[in-house]
Amino acid sequence: QFYAAIDPHPTFRTVQILTRQSYGKHRLTPVLVDEDHGVTVNDPGRTLSTSQANALAVALFLSFNLGFATHAVAGLILDDPLQNLDDVHLLGLVDLLRKVAPHRQIIVTTHDQTLASLLARKLRPIGTDSRTMIVRFTKWDRNGPGVEQVEIPRVEQPLKLASA
Repeated sequence: QFYAAIDPHPTFRTVQILTRQSYGKHRLTPVLVDEDHGVTVNDPGRTLSTSQANALAVALFLSFNLGFATHAVAGLILDDPLQNLDDVHLLGLVDLLRKVAPHRQIIVTTHDQTLASLLARKLRPIGTDSRTMIVRFTKWDRNGPGVEQVEIPRVEQPLKLASA
């Protein structure tokens, strides 16, 4: 479902995880499937672009993260997730993070101000039990980092009606 939400490839829309044993160790292998034509790819790295492969990696990471009980892993940290993602896959990732946000605390690091602004808009708090914070490092000197912290205001009315 996460892979489909990011939608990285026009024909390989399904991912299966195969288990195997190699040198006495258990291994997980992602397999891409084109269900319309019955084609499977056992080595996604040879078929996907760098952006598509990164989208697959994020989808797998989120799947495993949410597969644990809530008390086991309560947070999700993504370090510069837009690296090698094109705009389309980046928007799919942001929409996916919106779906994950009610279930995990999400921390995203980035040097890209555009991504930070997009995340601030898309992950803005709607309910009374959520918060969105932006932490910026403004400088670094001998005394340590300069830190600016901003809380994104809650949306009181998540839906706005427009008259025709």
